[in-house]
Amino acid sequence: MEEMVKKVVEESRGASGWMKFLGVLQIIGGIIWILGALVSIFTTGPVWILFLAIAWIPLWMGVLLLHAGRYASASETNFENLHPMMYKLRRFFKVQGIFVIISLILGIIAVIIATSTGTGFVPRF
Repeated sequence: MEEMVKKVVEESRGASGWMKFLGVLQIIGGIIWILGALVSIFTTGPVWILFLAIAWIPLWMGVLLLHAGRYASASETNFENLHPMMYKLRRFFKVQGIFVIISLILGIIAVIIATSTGTGFVPRF
């Protein structure tokens, strides 16, 4: 059993850098969404509310990955850090899965609307 824990700690420590890297990228993505909201305040009107509603998701996911990476790094000295690391990863994957499902549903709805309206909105050359 102890050998298995050592293997899990080694693998999680090896993945901690990637977790932190992807967490930073997620946070940067959230910041880009916030910047899009700020730009749309002055250009498109109330669309900025949609940007801000979406912006917190990548920010939260990035924070979850950063925390999981920190717990993974710290698990080498304290095996108790494996549980919070797995908890953060589970939440990350749950949020990611829900986000993908919602995106797929909205994409399908957009395709249905686009095909039902036909080519009436496409300019003819």
